[in-house]
Parts: sequence; C-alpha cells; structure tokens
Amino acid sequence: MADNELMVLIYETMQKQLNQFKDSRVVMQTLCNRVGELEKLVGELCEHSKKIDERLSAAEGSLKSLRDITGSNNKLTDSINAMRGTLGTVVAPGITLVGNTHKEIKQSIRDLTVVHKQVMDEFEQYELRLAQLEDEIRRMMRRQLLKSDLGEEKDTEGGTENG
Repeated sequence: MADNELMVLIYETMQKQLNQFKDSRVVMQTLCNRVGELEKLVGELCEHSKKIDERLSAAEGSLKSLRDITGSNNKLTDSINAMRGTLGTVVAPGITLVGNTHKEIKQSIRDLTVVHKQVMDEFEQYELRLAQLEDEIRRMMRRQLLKSDLGEEKDTEGGTENG
C-alpha cells in the first residue's frame, strides 16, 4: 500500500509541476504579446515625433514669414511717413509761385490739396489692407497651432486607448 500511496504522491506532484509549466508557458506568451504591443507603441511614438517635428518646422517657417512681413511693414510705414512729410511740404502754406495771379495760386493750392487728399486716402487704404493681411496671418498661425495642439491631443488619446 505504501507503493500505491507513493505512486499517487508522485503522480500528484508531477501533475502540479505540469500545471506550473502550463501556467509558466501562458505567462511567457502573455509577456511576449505585451513586448510586441510595446514595440508597436514605440513605433507609433516615433511616427508621432516625426509629425511633431514637421509641424514645428512649418510653424518656424510661418514665424519667419511673419517676421519678414513685419519688417516690410516697418519699411512701408517709414516710406508712408516720408511721403506724408513730402506732401505736407508741397501743400504747406509758404509756397511762393511767381507770375500767377491770386486766383490761380488759390486754385493750384486747392488742386494740390485734392491730390494730397487722394494720395493720403490711397495710403490709408493700403495701410488698412496691410493691417488686414497681418490679422489674417495671425489667425492662420493661431489655427495652425490649434490644429497642431488638437492633433497632439488626438494622438495622445488614441495612444492611451490602445495601451
């Protein structure tokens, strides 16, 4: 009877070891699957980093363009101010015209004033258009940055749902 009990004990021990091997195999398979998922996640993170780099490069290019436009705007403003000074001098009250009658002088001044007003109106329209363009560029930059931020949030949310 001792042999039968010993055989049952050996059988039960072998059965437990076999179950432990099966459990270990399942754990190893689960770990392998998890490593595969992590490798896939690392690949997705690399792609996401590349996209962020591309967005940053585009934003830097837009900023450079905006700086160039701002510099051009400053030069244009200086030119407009110089023209105003020149036109102000031309229409200024100390103009002396030799050989014209008083009526002709008054008419010449009126004509110059009208021309000056037309030029100033044209410059003001140009300044307004330039301000509108600057506002549009700022809006476009904000939209691009918002899209970039939203894209990052979507990518982050997609990554947490998969993980």
